[in-house]
Amino acid sequence: MSLRKTGLAVIGVLLVAIVAFWAGHTTLVPPQSESFSTEVSTVEVTKGELGRTITVMTSVERDTVPLVANQIAGTVTHIGDLSAVSQGGILYKVNDVPVRAVVSQTPFWRALTVGSTGDDVQALNRCLSDLGYGTNPESASFTQVTAAALRSWQKSLGMAQTGEAAFGELVAVAENGQSLVAKSDALYVGASMQGGEKLLSVSSGSPSFVIHTSEAQAKLIPTGTILRVHAGDKTWEGVAGEARASQDVAIPVTAADGGLLCGQECAAVPSGQNVTLFTDVIISNKAAGLIVPLAAIHTDAQGKAHVIVVDGENLVETDVKVVTIANGLAVVEGVAEGQRVQVSGATPSSPAESSSPDENSSHEGS
Repeated sequence: MSLRKTGLAVIGVLLVAIVAFWAGHTTLVPPQSESFSTEVSTVEVTKGELGRTITVMTSVERDTVPLVANQIAGTVTHIGDLSAVSQGGILYKVNDVPVRAVVSQTPFWRALTVGSTGDDVQALNRCLSDLGYGTNPESASFTQVTAAALRSWQKSLGMAQTGEAAFGELVAVAENGQSLVAKSDALYVGASMQGGEKLLSVSSGSPSFVIHTSEAQAKLIPTGTILRVHAGDKTWEGVAGEARASQDVAIPVTAADGGLLCGQECAAVPSGQNVTLFTDVIISNKAAGLIVPLAAIHTDAQGKAHVIVVDGENLVETDVKVVTIANGLAVVEGVAEGQRVQVSGATPSSPAESSSPDENSSHEGS
């Protein structure tokens, strides 16, 4: 056999050996098993307080009745602050003539001048006295003293100093600080007055409280939901009534017994137009206790709730009672503070390596 043929034979033998070795190795060595285990996290059971509220605005609504008709012809040149009218305050001006408020139970129905007598004159004397012009507040007579005081008041307002009160310049209001409602489409700067216009109204009767909201938000406030309405330093607890459809969804708010929300404290309700009050809607009452994530709680076919407590290498299914739920967390009974519960259903390879919740996170619902 030639040298060349001998070499080829040797190479062939080596190739066969290599192939046989590779085949045997891949056949005899078992493949590495692929792990499908899911890494899970555990959280520590902690003490805290949960509760969920949302904040909405409650509108204060009142019936109104006309106060007085305008008696001065011309153009409206000014509108005063009508939210809390004070004694002698300017309501509005027509041709720069100020129409003023006077606290009186008797309407001003005529011009007042020296020699006039009556309850309306006494109200004017009382007003001038309150403003510091030195009249007798108990006098029902328009005297020279009244005329002199009135001229001083007119001077301070930049008016002609006539010493008389022309009809239409004085408007009787029931009390100091009373809120008036302007007819917005009639009383505005630049409006033309002919006389006889009903420009101002006053609130009448008890206030009512209504939440105006969207259909989506109304679903969070079913009939009977507990509400807390805040007015200054007063807080009234009430309930939501049955929603009614209008341009939006209107939900009346009453006391728990169906009575007036503000009860005997309605004087604390702010007066004026478009009054709204911050209101807490109690979605779930606050409850203190042991808190776990809602994702850690499982229920069986009978509706019983349980969690998986991780105790070293052991997983212990533990029944719990859910007290309240808010923002993905739950207050439960049946576990102990400091225990760790499993958040997912897979088995952790090492509980010590599982993650814990952010210690800075809050357990209290908004």
